[in-house]
Amino acid sequence: MTIPLWCLAFLAVWPIIPLSTIAGIARVKAAGKLDNNYPRLNSMRAEGFTHRAWAAQMNAWEGLALFTAAIVVTHMAGVTAEQITTLSIAFVVCRILHAAFYLADIGTLRSIAFLGSLGIAIWMFKLAATAGPLAS
Repeated sequence: MTIPLWCLAFLAVWPIIPLSTIAGIARVKAAGKLDNNYPRLNSMRAEGFTHRAWAAQMNAWEGLALFTAAIVVTHMAGVTAEQITTLSIAFVVCRILHAAFYLADIGTLRSIAFLGSLGIAIWMFKLAATAGPLAS
């Protein structure tokens, strides 16, 4: 499996394992118990760190969708894994930083990390648009 695909696999579990766990622990601490019947409602009503943890998890899902599309398109266009390895790793780093800054309530750096990941995905789409069979 190529490094870009390992990056995709990592991003697929990123919202589930660490971010979901952090958000769940924060919800239990804030509410005093876990309401498994309405976990999303509790998260939407939460404030402070608890809400930021939930929001970071939701945003991680959005980042996964964008990166998945970029990986699929670049592979279909014939862009080699070597051409997108550094970009893929940089995307993962940006998404980890984005979540960390979200949890730490550092909005400006969070936005910079988001824009970095968005720029990387756009760059990957640009590589796909100018490579291989889809470029013609």
